[in-house]
Amino acid sequence: MSGVNELVLDLSQVDSENTIFDFLIKQFNFPDLYCRNWEGMEEHLFYDPMCRVPNMLIVLNTDVFKSSYPVVFVKLYSWFQCFPEGSVVYR
Repeated sequence: MSGVNELVLDLSQVDSENTIFDFLIKQFNFPDLYCRNWEGMEEHLFYDPMCRVPNMLIVLNTDVFKSSYPVVFVKLYSWFQCFPEGSVVYR
């Protein structure tokens, strides 16, 4: 697993569930083939040695994203729960 110290995700670049997948695939270096659902995203995060797994994940613009896309935010927030406790910071 290829770790990085810190990864910043700016949710202002996302406007739908499809674009959140595109965004996360690019940010975490996921293979596009399996990552069009939340289960696939979780599986690749921890089992694919090519993925960039950060020690600290900083998520920007969460309030705006949450109010604009509440259903997608709940799914994204749930996915962030698979990261170690304290490693995700919301701003």
